[in-house]
Amino acid sequence: MKNLSRIFLVASLAISVGLVFSGCKDDENPTDPGLGGGGITSPAFPNNTANLAPGGAAAVGTLSGGTPPYAIKTAPNASVATAALSGTNMEVLTITPVAVGTTSVTIEDASTASNDSPSGLETVISIVVSEGGGGGGTGIAGSGTMTLNTSIANFSASGTYNENAVSGQGVGGVRYSTGDNPSAFYRLDLIAYNARSLTDADLVVMSFQSAENQDLMTGNFSFTPMGGAFANASFGFGINLSDPNAVLYTTLSGSTTLASLTQTTASVIKVSGDALNPQNPTMTAQITGGAADVNGIGQGDAPFGDTEIERAVLEFYQRWKAQQDVR
Repeated sequence: MKNLSRIFLVASLAISVGLVFSGCKDDENPTDPGLGGGGITSPAFPNNTANLAPGGAAAVGTLSGGTPPYAIKTAPNASVATAALSGTNMEVLTITPVAVGTTSVTIEDASTASNDSPSGLETVISIVVSEGGGGGGTGIAGSGTMTLNTSIANFSASGTYNENAVSGQGVGGVRYSTGDNPSAFYRLDLIAYNARSLTDADLVVMSFQSAENQDLMTGNFSFTPMGGAFANASFGFGINLSDPNAVLYTTLSGSTTLASLTQTTASVIKVSGDALNPQNPTMTAQITGGAADVNGIGQGDAPFGDTEIERAVLEFYQRWKAQQDVR
């Protein structure tokens, strides 16, 4: 399923984007690099890669897992990008682009750095600085309304999407083109938030993707991928946007209807289905209705995730993809 890892892939938006990365010292510790494998993790670097633009915004991600504090074992080529750690446990990684090129940074945890122990953990993050890079949050744009009714709570938001918001409401979207034709696109993600604060926010992501190598069309979509086409509706209520372990729900079955679609607008109706929290499958929910109308949808060309809202969106994609892979 193509480019599923870009955004969550909500759960396709989901909720992924091979966002978990880990490594091992030599070959003596075959740490499972998969979800929950105990490695160093961050939702900010999809596929262990930072895609940046020269002179553009830095990529910032919070590391977790292993034994903090963390350290930079091998710094990137300073002519391409720089990397720095900050925070109480050196858990905040900032990668700043300098010039076009490719390089990487190796992060190690305290058990590796202090003891040179084979039980320590390392991870390598590739850095690509290109004129077309820098997903940042610039791909998501627009304004509109979205509702989602669930057995847990009902969601409603309206307004203009603001990638840096930590309070208020906003609705936006991003589409992804097929090949070199910007007038055709295969994937659409609609994102809405209602945030009281950084640590108390409601977030909903609706995603639609066509079958392989086909343009996205209006109509009914199943939440279960069929022939490469799928839809997803994922949500979290009262979550901490910076908490990678926030309780997020993603759909397993049901359907939704993409009622209308143009280059910059979309309308969604008839959302229904069953959802669960992939980290605790006993936590389930039902979606009983929903709708969305979004104008001014943006164009995406690279993974995003350098703001709190969009890092949470990437968590949706990660968890939804992981859940689909084990079904």
